[in-house]
Amino acid sequence: MSTLANKIGVPHSNFSKYVKVLKEKGLIERFRKANNSKDVIIKLTDRGREFYRLRSRWMEEHYQELFAVLDNISDEQLAVFSEVIEKMTDTYIHSLPK
Repeated sequence: MSTLANKIGVPHSNFSKYVKVLKEKGLIERFRKANNSKDVIIKLTDRGREFYRLRSRWMEEHYQELFAVLDNISDEQLAVFSEVIEKMTDTYIHSLPK
């Protein structure tokens, strides 16, 4: 779970809380490997897949205009926009309490 938390830029303690909530809501299953009890496997449930499908459709419907704008920007503009988002994310992540 630490590896996943690091990859998405979320502190491990917060990630553990998110996993707990998702499990309580029946969206994921959590397993430990038989040969290594430290390794945790997280798997979507059928309900989790359905939630993801519905949420993705909702995002597509509600952000269609934004996606259309992004389709019309140049690679250069996209690179600048991506850099801005990365810097904002880094600033936010580094401002979180440890």
